[in-house]
Amino acid sequence: MDTLFPYNGSAGHVDRPASVERANRERLDGVVSDRALSVLTHLFSLGAQGATWKELGSSLGLHHGQISGCLSVLHKSGRVFATKAQRDRCHVYVYSSYKNCYEPEQRFDEPVKTKSTARKEALDRVVDAAALVLKFDGTDRDSLEALRSALWDVQSL
Repeated sequence: MDTLFPYNGSAGHVDRPASVERANRERLDGVVSDRALSVLTHLFSLGAQGATWKELGSSLGLHHGQISGCLSVLHKSGRVFATKAQRDRCHVYVYSSYKNCYEPEQRFDEPVKTKSTARKEALDRVVDAAALVLKFDGTDRDSLEALRSALWDVQSL
């Protein structure tokens, strides 16, 4: 999977026709790749100081949705990380090459998961565990424990 398109082959959209059409158009036209390259180039040039979404949006002429979507994809793919420190009430994003300038407790290496993402991942674990149980021959207790744990995760969401 292309890490610039981690959301079912797109860079993300909401479940509305205009949003889906825009996401597909921008992927096919190369807009998403060009935007990501601009953000990465700009962040690389800033070094360890990085930039907030507001600073990046202002510098690159992108509105909140464009820059935050791009940063989410780049964060999810590991190309950037966010610091726990803030400027102007916004977290700072830094190019991944500068990760060693920050201690692990000073940064967010992965983006926050939405409730729907957490729920989908939990349901995926249930399906995987259920597949193991279907193959269960009475000797592998780990399969049953995996299903029990996965079901508990889904129930607690």
